[in-house]
Amino acid sequence: MAGIIQSSPAYQKFSRYDIRVIIKFSVILGKDASCIHKDLVTVLGENAPSIQTVLKWEKAVSEGRDDMEDEPRTTINAQYYKKVLQDKLRPAIGKKRPGLLESGILFHHDNAPVHTARAVTDVLAGYKWELLEHPRYSPELAPCVFIYSLK
Repeated sequence: MAGIIQSSPAYQKFSRYDIRVIIKFSVILGKDASCIHKDLVTVLGENAPSIQTVLKWEKAVSEGRDDMEDEPRTTINAQYYKKVLQDKLRPAIGKKRPGLLESGILFHHDNAPVHTARAVTDVLAGYKWELLEHPRYSPELAPCVFIYSLK
C-alpha cells in the first residue's frame, strides 16, 4: 500500500495549509510529532516537512491554535522603520536611560535602503543623534572566514 501512495503524484501535491491540517488532525488523534513526521514522509517522501516544522505545528495545535494559515508578515520599509524609532526605540531609551536622550546618542545601523531613507535620516537628525558611519563592503573588513584558508 505504501508503494501505491508514494508513487501517486496526487498525494504529493499538498499545500502547506493541507499539511498543517493533517498535523492538526493527527495531534487531535493523539499522535506525537515523530509519528506524524513518519506518516508525512511515507506519503510525501522528500516533499514532507522537516521534523522541526512538525514539532512547531504540533506545539501550536497543542497550545490551542485553530488557524493553520501563516501569520501576516510586516514589510520593513522606511515608514515602518521610522515608526519603530519614534514609537518604540526612543521611548525605551527614555525609560531605561533618561539622561541619554539629552546628552546625546551614538547610533549605528548599516547602509540598508530603509536606514538611509530620507524619512529616517530626518527623524534621526531631529533627535540630534550622532550617526556612526558604516563602512562599505570590503574583503578586508569581512568576518574572519579567510583565516581558515591560510596555510
